[in-house]
Amino acid sequence: MSRIYGNHSYSTFMAKGLGLSQTSMFRRNAVLGQQSFALGRSFSAASTNKAGAVNVRFALESFMAAANSLANLGKNTKYTAYSSDPGISVSQSSVSSKLHEVFKDTTVKVEQIATKQKNMGDAIASDKAGYEAGSYSFSIDQMTPDGRVSKEYTIEITDSDDAESIQQKMADAINNDSDVVNASVISDADTGESRLVLEAKETGSLNNFESFQVRDIASPGEKGLVAQMGVGSSGSEGSVRGYNAIYSVNGEMAQMSSSNTVDIGYGMMVTFEEATKATISLKPDKEKVHDAAGNFAEAYNNLISALMESGSYGALASLQSLMNSNSNSLSDIGFDLAKDGSLQINGSKLNAAADSGKLQSFFENDGVFSFSNKLRETAQSFINNPAMLLSGGSSVNATYNNLGKLNAMSSLLGSMFGDPKDSFWF
Repeated sequence: MSRIYGNHSYSTFMAKGLGLSQTSMFRRNAVLGQQSFALGRSFSAASTNKAGAVNVRFALESFMAAANSLANLGKNTKYTAYSSDPGISVSQSSVSSKLHEVFKDTTVKVEQIATKQKNMGDAIASDKAGYEAGSYSFSIDQMTPDGRVSKEYTIEITDSDDAESIQQKMADAINNDSDVVNASVISDADTGESRLVLEAKETGSLNNFESFQVRDIASPGEKGLVAQMGVGSSGSEGSVRGYNAIYSVNGEMAQMSSSNTVDIGYGMMVTFEEATKATISLKPDKEKVHDAAGNFAEAYNNLISALMESGSYGALASLQSLMNSNSNSLSDIGFDLAKDGSLQINGSKLNAAADSGKLQSFFENDGVFSFSNKLRETAQSFINNPAMLLSGGSSVNATYNNLGKLNAMSSLLGSMFGDPKDSFWF
């Protein structure tokens, strides 16, 4: 936002800012050409005021820049997705601020997690022998949306094979050529028994809680190996049926998935570890929030110090009045005004306000009566009324006895604000 001076000349602006008539300004310019004694007499004091006012300018610029950073915090900050319950994790870590503008907290409830089918074979004495030698064939049928897909396996049994060696031959044949099942042999040294275990590689089921079926095809005798090893059913002791995940999002109709990792929208993937309920929310990058808040508090405190050191009590009172009138709102979002007038940060309040979005909305609000708008108006008043940056906030009497001070102030204001056609930090 550029400063507006209407049709007034710079001399008119200077005169009005200092509380002088334009005629006095012309007299000042004429007398200054004679290098009046007043100029030399007040040079030292004017130089001190100029240095203080330059400090005020830089402090004011820093403060408004810090306020602007907070106003843009919601736009420039990365947000991280969080789950309120460890039983439901969210895989998307950092997301853009644009998503934060449309994303609403999402409730995910899991009634049933997806499980892998496991067929636990019978426990058989490992050294049991007497199996009929010959070729045995069996099939593992994968249940797919397009129907049953079968794969056949054949192994050779000799007279020297016992139960455990047969189980291992079956496991090796399956593991070497199956995309559906993992096979293993579990041996119990205490009982001397072993069993064949078949487990689906993926969770979920398509037919009667099964993702695969195992059946005998051919054998030399009456019973095939699947029947003899007891791995043909997922209903036997120790076995696990395959289940699809059953869950709901924001109370909508329960959905099902063969996987425990599902897309809940906004590009977010959640993984179910157990049947539970969780709220998925976005929280801003705490480091950026703390940096922006810290810079704002530090810049405000520096500005207050600069105004006091330069004797700009009118500007000081105006700024402190604005902060005091908003002290409750500022305190709610983590900025507390101390008894000495300094601005301090309450970390717990700041984090809570940032997580809820209250911090961002407070500084983003640009309404007529908003804090951000009032802050800009206050700063603009310093520019439009430079007398506020003089001692006590009063105007200067334009007499021939203080022309030196007026000259110094003219240079001072010029160095502070530059040419009126330029813009400041708005």
